[in-house]
Amino acid sequence: MVSRSMAQDPLVRRQPHDLGRTLTRPSAKADTTLCLTVACSIALASAPVHAQHGDGPLNEASYRIEARITGPRTIEATERIRWVHRSDSRPRALEWHLYANAFERGSLFLRTLSGGAHRGNAPGAGGSITVHSIALSSGEELLPGATQEFEDRAGVGDDRTRLRTPLPASVERDAPLEIVVRFSVLLPDAFSRSGCGDRFCFAGQWFPKLAVLERDGRWNNFALHAQSEFFADFGRYELTIDAPRAAVVFATGHASPVQQRGDRAIHRFVLGRAHDCAFGWSERATRRAVTIGAPRVRDGDEQTEPRAVELVSVSTSSDEVVAERAVALARQALPVFERRFGPYPYDSLTVVVAPRDAVGLGGMEYPGLITVEANPSLPRFVRSIEYVTAHELAHQWFYGVIASDEHAHPVLDEGLAEYATGVVLDELYGAPAFGHIGAVGFGFWAMQGAFASLDQDEGPLVREASRFANFDSYAALVYRRASATLATLERHQPQRFERLLREYATRQRFRHPGPEELLATLSVDSSSRALADRLLRPALFGRSSSNLRVESLSADRAVLVRDGDLSPTVSVETQHADGSIHRRAWDTSERRLELRAPLRSVSIDPSPSAHMAERSRVDNARTLSGPGLSPLSARLANVFALLLRWLGP
Repeated sequence: MVSRSMAQDPLVRRQPHDLGRTLTRPSAKADTTLCLTVACSIALASAPVHAQHGDGPLNEASYRIEARITGPRTIEATERIRWVHRSDSRPRALEWHLYANAFERGSLFLRTLSGGAHRGNAPGAGGSITVHSIALSSGEELLPGATQEFEDRAGVGDDRTRLRTPLPASVERDAPLEIVVRFSVLLPDAFSRSGCGDRFCFAGQWFPKLAVLERDGRWNNFALHAQSEFFADFGRYELTIDAPRAAVVFATGHASPVQQRGDRAIHRFVLGRAHDCAFGWSERATRRAVTIGAPRVRDGDEQTEPRAVELVSVSTSSDEVVAERAVALARQALPVFERRFGPYPYDSLTVVVAPRDAVGLGGMEYPGLITVEANPSLPRFVRSIEYVTAHELAHQWFYGVIASDEHAHPVLDEGLAEYATGVVLDELYGAPAFGHIGAVGFGFWAMQGAFASLDQDEGPLVREASRFANFDSYAALVYRRASATLATLERHQPQRFERLLREYATRQRFRHPGPEELLATLSVDSSSRALADRLLRPALFGRSSSNLRVESLSADRAVLVRDGDLSPTVSVETQHADGSIHRRAWDTSERRLELRAPLRSVSIDPSPSAHMAERSRVDNARTLSGPGLSPLSARLANVFALLLRWLGP
């Protein structure tokens, strides 16, 4: 489609309006920014429901954005949005996310950082977004009535990550609305997945984005909290970037040939079906590309001919080894993810290695693009780079095409992605998937249990991200305890669970499922339903922490007890007085088990393999000479997890 320059578009030459610091008059350079139109829509329909989540018909929010890099960390841009809602209401206003304002002083995001830092990185110079104009295709300017006051402002303070713009008339269901937005962005110092280091910049969550209008007419719009992620409608994304000629530019989506224009270069990227886009540039990075996988038609692209995946890596010269390890992992892992959770949706995948002067950019996912961080402090035998790469790649499914509400239900995003990471690493590397020193291996699931046991929060996994005490607690429960719980389900019914989880990923592809959709799919028959009710449902909605322990042991009697709501079936191993070893199953739906025999010792789940999410294993064994020791591997995993407390995406 042919684009028009801003100077030719009558909509964007209208007189802008001011609204505080966020909405200001355009700069003189704005006339050089290009304005584009959007020409495609997504029609996904099924049985109506009362929320945007699940199997109901979906809204469409398509973006065509042209951005010009105007300084070391400044961007001026125009976006044209085509929005179609399938709500049961007729909205009289639009609500927006202005995520880039999270980096300015006073934001809720900065005030809710755990210990004033994000994964150990402290904020530097701030950033912001300035909106110059929001106009309808009819020419109506929306900024005069815009507000950043919301009913839920209690505790939010001077936060400007949201915006509401009244409309001159209500919008009918299925009636396309086109909006033109002009804005500029100041990127912060590299921090929390966005910003700039030394001639290396990344713009994540950088443009005005429409919030999701739920089926009941409620706007799902929230002030950005340090622990929350993002949520948006699917649509088509076309991104054009006017950059200095010397810069290597990388972005989400399929890349067209670069057009050189003097000392500038025009880069174009397209995603046929996605819910976000991001880009970056660097004058000291190198771009490399290889083709992987069998050609196939990609349902997230616009092309109808089969294509293999172009795997692109972007890194500085000092981080080439990290890039090589990340690319090697992606090449091996992609077919495993596809077999377990469905086809990768795009014909390109970009892996960006954040340099050490911009390490805060690492560990993030976008449709078709992931970032990892250069981490020279860990030895090669620890597969930290492989772990982070696999986790971010898992997000291409759990966040990407299965796009749950990350703010309201982060467990469906991070928990499922972490579980998928463990499954893939186990398949690629075997049981000590996270690394080994000589004969001592660090198992992925032992690490999950160790991390989860660090936190005493026994509450449900299903809650808003902001309702966890801090990021450590959020990570321990949403990443570790959730993934360990899913692994426990798999250990009980391996083939069935794998089949049902793939069915969930397939059925909810390009949708917004909630917890009940996951439970419904994993409860398709009486056997799977009983298991989900014993393990998954209580973890999601009840007490997510549980423990098995040997309460007492004498020469002729042992008493075993289950604490908490999860009730797995585990193995119990006993050594009798004559030296013989016996094993039996304990269905812990019976909270108390009494064993009578001439005993020397007793051990619960000695592998351990049946209860991956157990709170502690120290009290799982006893001998007549005193308390038993948990397995050495479990103890080492706990120590290892403590050392790696700040590691992880």
